[in-house]
Amino acid sequence: MSIKNSSAIPTNIKSLSTAALACAVLLSTKTSKADISTTGQITDENGIVTTINTLGHKMIGYDSIGTLVIDQGSVINDSNLWIGLGRNTGGDGSATITGADTTVNINSLSVGDGGVGNLLIEDGANVRNKYGIIRAGEGLASTATVTGQGSVWYSPNFLINKNSTLNILDGGYVYSFNATRVYSNSTINISGEGSHWSSSSGIDIFGGSVLNINQGGALFTYTVNASEVNINGDNSYLSATGFSADLLDISQGGKLKCYNGIIGGPSHRRDAVGVANISGKNTVLEDRGALHVGEYGTGILNITDGAQVKATQIIFGHQSNNQTNNQNVINITGEDSSLVSEYNFNINRSATLNITDNATADITRYTVLGAFETSSPIINFDNGTLNTTSLITAGKQLLGNGTINTKTIISDFDLTFDNNNNLQQQLMLNAEPNQQITINLDYSGTEYKEAIGAGATGNGSLTIADGKNIKGENAYFGYYQTALGVATIKGENTTLDIKDDLIVGHRGKGDLSIEQGASVISKNAIIASFNNSSGTVTVTGEHSTWVVKEELNIGRYGHATLHILNGAIVKSGSAIISNPTLTSGDSDVVNLSGVNSVWENKSSLGIENKRILNITDGGKLVTHGLGLGGKLSISDEKSMLINSGDIRVSGSDAELKINRGGTASSFSA
Repeated sequence: MSIKNSSAIPTNIKSLSTAALACAVLLSTKTSKADISTTGQITDENGIVTTINTLGHKMIGYDSIGTLVIDQGSVINDSNLWIGLGRNTGGDGSATITGADTTVNINSLSVGDGGVGNLLIEDGANVRNKYGIIRAGEGLASTATVTGQGSVWYSPNFLINKNSTLNILDGGYVYSFNATRVYSNSTINISGEGSHWSSSSGIDIFGGSVLNINQGGALFTYTVNASEVNINGDNSYLSATGFSADLLDISQGGKLKCYNGIIGGPSHRRDAVGVANISGKNTVLEDRGALHVGEYGTGILNITDGAQVKATQIIFGHQSNNQTNNQNVINITGEDSSLVSEYNFNINRSATLNITDNATADITRYTVLGAFETSSPIINFDNGTLNTTSLITAGKQLLGNGTINTKTIISDFDLTFDNNNNLQQQLMLNAEPNQQITINLDYSGTEYKEAIGAGATGNGSLTIADGKNIKGENAYFGYYQTALGVATIKGENTTLDIKDDLIVGHRGKGDLSIEQGASVISKNAIIASFNNSSGTVTVTGEHSTWVVKEELNIGRYGHATLHILNGAIVKSGSAIISNPTLTSGDSDVVNLSGVNSVWENKSSLGIENKRILNITDGGKLVTHGLGLGGKLSISDEKSMLINSGDIRVSGSDAELKINRGGTASSFSA
């Protein structure tokens, strides 16, 4: 039946009350007629035959065929109304809502259930409801389509399942703000310039369901967790704060922008396998947080044919021991294909990076290859290039034929910078089978570079001499557990300047010697940083100087030794000799020995239980406050302690010995 502009309805009345009609009608001020029409079976929610112009819920095609058409500027405004299409087994219900001024504002719109439903919103029509459902009976398929500029389906709550499809086409728009679930082999198609779905909350797409964004379509949402996502074509776009997918395909200029994306399973899906294919020029995956490839499950990322993947940080491979059976792979292939990290690139267990056919990886800060007893990470080159500011790796982890351009490196070979060895050097790695790697180093310039150091997993050394000056953000000697990193800084005007932290014995063993008038400067310094690490620092000779602007921690968790000898000078903002993991018989030791050997500490010095500070042969300690829980020994003439602050004694191991002419003076300023 139809309700049209007739003599029974005064033409000066714009709308009718929903108490009078289940569907209110807004008469168009245009020449087109307001029109609501039905054919076939119309029932209430219980399957009782009714008509469209009575009160109550309306089932279109309850268990047979029924259609509903709302067009020509009609308005339905009933917050209690529920329209169902194909409600029961055998039902086949269709609704077409069309026209620029056509508006439907109801409680619930259900497209299919036990039967089949089909919904078409087109030509600028506007549909609003609290609950939107698209689903079908066993072996059937329901479809909802929003198409045309200005066509809108606004539904705070969406559920799409059981072989159902939502199409957003040719400028159509869908909006939701609660979590949307799409599962059981359902499909979302967003296609055409201006077609988009905005969701304030997350969208979960699982159970064989697929999200397709094509030909300029777009999805804006808080999170996407999906079994399959395809983004294809120029201006096709997905923006999500969080993103994970078992299968992701971006091609032909499509773009994905997310924050903390996951390829290969979040932490609660450790058996998941994620594959991402990013291909074609102007195709981009951009992650403004950390992109995780196989951190928990298995991740495979393919970047081909000029595509780009860029992230603030990339975490690649597993950090836990129980995930070593999974093989994670990043393949960067072809000219102009690139992987870009604006911060760090961490390559962990069971991870292989392949850079081939003139592709590049561009890392703004650190590239760090982990060191593990099994499943050690690898970079394979086949005419590929890695550009990074700092590289931390064992040489054996770099295979194939390729080029690495880096400012600095921490590895297991010897580096020397002196009059015979410039700050810019080219190294060749060819000791391993299938290894022909060219490394271009550039320690020159006045800017602070990233990581300085030696000893990644084995033995490595760094020597700076003959007045050379090197600056770094941080320095590590003995990076991993099995490493021995040795540094020698020697000669007048030779300087190692570290902006932040200098660590001697990071997880392995470290040894730093400052001699012959050289200087080392850092903001903070740690000798023996982690459990089972060890570190030794020796500052020796007149004018040899170590300046720690803020905190010097001697034995943070490992075994530490500091020697200040033969007229050397150490200056610190504050200092502590401390190792909470020491066992009986162990000790951290500081030896301050020799005339003109001086340790100047601006703030308080703490000597904790089982720690030892020896001042001998004319050494001098100047501090502003002393916490004594260990042993302090001052021996020999001219050996002295000058303390301008309080002395705090604690613990049964505290001991102060002054003998053979040593002196101690303490006063509060």
